[in-house]
Amino acid sequence: MIAFVVAALALSQLDAAPAWDYKSNGRDWSGIGQCGNPGQQSPIDLPVSAPTAEEDLMMFLKYPEFRSSATIYHNGNSIALTMPENFRAGFGLGKGSDTPKDFQSEDADAYRLWQVNFHSPSEHTINGERMPLEMQMMHQQVTGGEGLAVVVVLFSAQPNAYGALLDAIIGKGLPRKPWEEAFRKPSFAFAPVVGGSDFYSYEGSLTVPPCERRVKYFVRKETIPAAHAQLEQFSKVLQETCAPNGNYRTTQALSNPVSLVGTVDLITAPDKKVRPRKANLPEEKAALAASMAAHSGCAPEELEKQHKNKHRFTVADSEEVTEAKAKFRRAEMNWEAAQRNSHNTNRSLHETQKLYDASTGVVDKINIKWKIFATEQQLKAAETNVELANVVYDKEEKARDVVILKDCVARQNAHAAAQTKKTAGATGES
Repeated sequence: MIAFVVAALALSQLDAAPAWDYKSNGRDWSGIGQCGNPGQQSPIDLPVSAPTAEEDLMMFLKYPEFRSSATIYHNGNSIALTMPENFRAGFGLGKGSDTPKDFQSEDADAYRLWQVNFHSPSEHTINGERMPLEMQMMHQQVTGGEGLAVVVVLFSAQPNAYGALLDAIIGKGLPRKPWEEAFRKPSFAFAPVVGGSDFYSYEGSLTVPPCERRVKYFVRKETIPAAHAQLEQFSKVLQETCAPNGNYRTTQALSNPVSLVGTVDLITAPDKKVRPRKANLPEEKAALAASMAAHSGCAPEELEKQHKNKHRFTVADSEEVTEAKAKFRRAEMNWEAAQRNSHNTNRSLHETQKLYDASTGVVDKINIKWKIFATEQQLKAAETNVELANVVYDKEEKARDVVILKDCVARQNAHAAAQTKKTAGATGES
């Protein structure tokens, strides 16, 4: 069955007239394959956090730099890249005590990367928030079975955060129309965007028809920052060719438990284990419990609707939501101001260093050296302020999201109560 799915996916990329599209973002796929079957469907809305997987489950990541030339192509519903058979990259699943040698046996749980595709905006959401870009890395099991696994990396917008991988994919421009291709010669470094974080783990389905189930998903918990200009490249192409909203399937009801797994990056940090962080402080545990409780009681569609307005104040906001949004906005402005100050101080340091290098007089060099020293101290203080502001930003963002989740459940319960009362009234009248 899995071999058939892989073959079907390959053929669908060559089919110039697909039997499905993104006009309704998958809401009209119920009659195709398993897309209309309940349970085990992807994508899903992920909670703020989740319990740690049992038995100390770890992902052993091995994504060496891909140095060969490659072809980026537009297959009609995504920007994609197919990896050659001789590129050995992927991951293994095991316990924290395992070593790379444990994945060389025939019964090891190991997966090989065979394709990378992009979705703009993202298919998976976190607390109802849809990210600007999602990279799905398709893997096929090479030992221990014939399963499929998808490693997902979500990208968030951040000014001037130009990532090398997206730059390599974009090149001089993405293929703009279905069946167009673009040749790329630079190397592709997947390890920096995959490693360094724990992952959400759950069992779902392919997010495109036939929506084959029993697919393992691993979604990087920490998003990767990307520059607005990079994200705009994907958004413009995919929202034009997959109109009107882009190439994402709407989130599906969660039917399987979500857990967190740790990672070991065998390429960049083979001796470092990234384990899921557990909430220890009472307020953290309370926030997590409230978040998960609210998440389980709010429909994904309603949650996404509320998150679309999370950056702006609306007349429908409750006092609690308004206050949470205001606190987050102040934290966001302070963080942005700290970043600008750090950037400007760093630029001033470089300019002063240039003056020092160009100066020929001893006295001038001494005076400029003192300026360099003072600017270095200012930069150190500015970087510390960025770190502190980022901590507050993260705290207020999580607090705002928890409030939005609670408000979502309250609205949903109020609507359900009103419908029950209306039905009871109609029954009484009859």
